[in-house]
Amino acid sequence: MRPRMTPYVVSIGITILAALANAALWPELGPRYPLIAFFPAVAVSSWFGGFWPGALSTALSAIAGTYFWFAPQFKIPAQPGNPLVLTMFVGIGLTIAFLSETLKRRTERAEQAERESVRLSRELRAADQKILEAEQSARREAERANRIKDEVLSTVSHELRTPLGATLRWAEILQSEFADEITRRRALEGIRRSSQQQLELLGELLDAARIKSGAIQLNYDRVDLCLVIREAWDGVALLATAKGIHATIDVDPALSGSPFYGDSARLRQIVANLFANAVKFTPTGGHVNARVRQGDSTVEIVVADNGTGIPEAFLPFVFEPFRQGEAANLHHEAGFGLGLFIVKQLVEAHQGEVAVTSAGEGRGATFTIRLPLQAPMSERVALVP
Repeated sequence: MRPRMTPYVVSIGITILAALANAALWPELGPRYPLIAFFPAVAVSSWFGGFWPGALSTALSAIAGTYFWFAPQFKIPAQPGNPLVLTMFVGIGLTIAFLSETLKRRTERAEQAERESVRLSRELRAADQKILEAEQSARREAERANRIKDEVLSTVSHELRTPLGATLRWAEILQSEFADEITRRRALEGIRRSSQQQLELLGELLDAARIKSGAIQLNYDRVDLCLVIREAWDGVALLATAKGIHATIDVDPALSGSPFYGDSARLRQIVANLFANAVKFTPTGGHVNARVRQGDSTVEIVVADNGTGIPEAFLPFVFEPFRQGEAANLHHEAGFGLGLFIVKQLVEAHQGEVAVTSAGEGRGATFTIRLPLQAPMSERVALVP
């Protein structure tokens, strides 16, 4: 049965029950209250179905109360009802139907408003919670930024003062009248080494600043990756030898004839930074392994070491700038923590990607770079932060 017809069926059924009840009460009430039992039927029909089912119940009640179709069975005299009583009953019935529907609608609106109020209240609480969480997150981020700023300032001042202090000490030795020729040579070498360290540190800062501002551009040309890898290792070979680090570099011979394009200077800087990072964090007598392979559409460069490794919690932040000091096992090493940040930015500028894995502290680290095998020549790509 369709839902829209249900209130009318209920109205008819209730009216029939009221007629039976009215007949059963006739011996007690008699003709004085001929329609008394129909008022509850009209009220229930109106409340359940609204105005029109209530009006239907009123009409059926008026007919039943007027002609007493059931009179022979209940020995009720069959006679027309009083017109005034019928008119009053119909008026009261329609009034009950109207008021019931009005009250029902107001009740439904009130319930809907209450539900809406509850929903809005929940949404407001959820919004307040989100705002609170956002404020707390922003506060934590601001505190972290302030902490990083303080660490950066401390690191920059410390790392720049160390070679500068060494330079000043060697200069004082040169000025001493007691310095012999061997001492003077050592002093000059010390000054050269300290100055070179300062230049490298300042170069990192300048590169990071250029990357942040998008001021670095890549000059594409055909690149000999074998030569790039060899020159990058030459830059750290002396330090590796001094630490007794054994190195293995395996370059795919097929790369010699591959049409690979990129900025050779920046590619050399990428590989050199990875080599320097591996040598820096590999203990005396350790191993550094590099492998370069050509795939169908990419060149893969892998640099692995068996050094101090990277804590699992720190892995997501390896390529972020100035985060070196936050890793407990890296804090004692020199540098600003910009080398890997520069590597990631330069690799992405070549439309490549870089990833790092580590089994944990003391178990080494592996850096993997994938670069597209072909790129258009003579294209200048701005490095956007």
